[in-house]
Amino acid sequence: MILQDSFTEALSTLPRPGGNGYHPRLLGVANIGIRSGIPPDEVAAALRAYTPPGGRQVPDREITDAVTKAALGQANAPRRGGPPRWRVPPPPRQAPQPIARPFDAAKFMADRLAEGDGYGEADIWEASPVRMETPPGPEDAARLLVSLYAPDDRLFIGDTYGRTVKTAAEWVSTM
Repeated sequence: MILQDSFTEALSTLPRPGGNGYHPRLLGVANIGIRSGIPPDEVAAALRAYTPPGGRQVPDREITDAVTKAALGQANAPRRGGPPRWRVPPPPRQAPQPIARPFDAAKFMADRLAEGDGYGEADIWEASPVRMETPPGPEDAARLLVSLYAPDDRLFIGDTYGRTVKTAAEWVSTM
């Protein structure tokens, strides 16, 4: 009952057609009627009956289109008092700029070195997943290459850049 009263009240706020905001208000009032549970044909008849005479003739098609949109849930609630106001569009949004933070390389390196303080060769040997039990030799280099690289990974090993590039498998076979 309250919703139907709202529809009746909204009908009385329809402005005169012809540049007074009738068209957007029409859809808003149609929405109120449909949400009130009133059948669409009755909403259309009420809109026709309450449309005041104005600067233009309102075709039945305009009213039925508004009721159809309202029935489909395309909301446009009426604004109370006067024709719709034109508003200045807001300026386009700009993406937030990242905040530049200074990077202190010396402090970064000092912190990393401090993390390693107190660790020695024995600690590294204990932490290693690959144990090298014998004195260093070419077989250790081969084990290292096999455990770190795929056979087709290309590696430079040497002192002249670019002249000694082979796959990991080729390096292992030469050791």
